[in-house]
Amino acid sequence: MKNRLITVSTAECFTHGKVAQEIHSFSQNYPQSYLWSLDSKKFKLSVIGSIFVPTISGVKSLLQIEPLPPVTTVDDIKVYDEEGDMAMALMMARAVRNITQSEIGIGTTAGIGKGGIAVCNQHICLSCTTDISADLRVSSADLILQRQQSGIKKALFLLENLLKGTMDFSDSEEIKIIEYSKK
Repeated sequence: MKNRLITVSTAECFTHGKVAQEIHSFSQNYPQSYLWSLDSKKFKLSVIGSIFVPTISGVKSLLQIEPLPPVTTVDDIKVYDEEGDMAMALMMARAVRNITQSEIGIGTTAGIGKGGIAVCNQHICLSCTTDISADLRVSSADLILQRQQSGIKKALFLLENLLKGTMDFSDSEEIKIIEYSKK
């Protein structure tokens, strides 16, 4: 099988661009925090771009989409409940993929609850939450950072499964598979 370059873009909120940083590190064989199950010689990844987009105005101007109405905002930072985060992560992944014309788009956002993560190509989106429930408005910084680390790992796990064409999920994983066009 001939190796080809696979382009990836991210629109990240609570993961602060660290998903893109891990993908870039993997692609360049730099030290990484995430333990990849992929071989970087077989899976050639290129990060086209990454947008840190925590605000409503950023979603509108950078992603060029109309965000869902949040539960509340804190200095224009969007705060959704878990269901809203799941929907917004999907919208963000699709939007960044379309804007950059990359093969894969990744969206992450977390306000109240476990947050939302989506990884999409032109045919399928995989989405899930983190393992950590927190509230951006009142939770400790330590808890918020634990949720962030869980989100980074989950986003990269979804990416690996999308790339491998496998669904290597344990029974405890609550992964949603959204197919939106046929191959």
